[in-house]
Amino acid sequence: MVLITDDSLPDYKALWKQETELRRQAEEARRQARHTTFEEFIRACHNLLSLQLEVGDKSLSMKVSLTKPHWENCLDSQQQLYNSVRKFLLASEEDAPRLFSSDRSLEDVRRIHCSQPLRSEKDLEYYEPLAVEDNVRYVIAELCKIPDAREEFKLEYGVQFDRANALADVESGRPDVEDQSSARLPVPDKFFYRVKSNTNTLFTSAEYKSSSQWRVFALAYGRWISRRK
Repeated sequence: MVLITDDSLPDYKALWKQETELRRQAEEARRQARHTTFEEFIRACHNLLSLQLEVGDKSLSMKVSLTKPHWENCLDSQQQLYNSVRKFLLASEEDAPRLFSSDRSLEDVRRIHCSQPLRSEKDLEYYEPLAVEDNVRYVIAELCKIPDAREEFKLEYGVQFDRANALADVESGRPDVEDQSSARLPVPDKFFYRVKSNTNTLFTSAEYKSSSQWRVFALAYGRWISRRK
């Protein structure tokens, strides 16, 4: 008869915990790598590219004033916009199409391009195309594939962000104030066009501001939607 001591028996509890952890890690890796739904994409953009955005030492940053009036109904406008887009891209949570970048891709953008605090308008100028404009264009490109969405948002063939120095075409982007002599007219840094066949229609222009003065992602998108009619 062979006696088996307790020390020679496998630790089944430890093995079970190890297997469970390996499965959890594998599932998390799959989740990180898969494409996201619209709602997941917006949440990831907020958590990775907006919420983690930091501003450098204010004493070393440029101090400028806003030239535009305060957007009084910003939150309501953004919520209406989100609900309208969600209607087309997220019909139901169970059947929502996975059309957008994975969490891992957005994390790579954050780690490589957006991990340093913003200290100047030049930093913001570098940040905006990667963290904001590309993702706005990404969402609009998917909406353009849906006929009803193209009609509701007057999308045509999409949108384009441009740094072209077309100052003669951006008078509509000037600040709307009663006393123009008291306002510093901004020099546009970015132009926002609607693409239609071989022509581009200017919607608005923008001047880069310190990131402490405005939040990101949906701002350009909402600005465009508010003027689409």
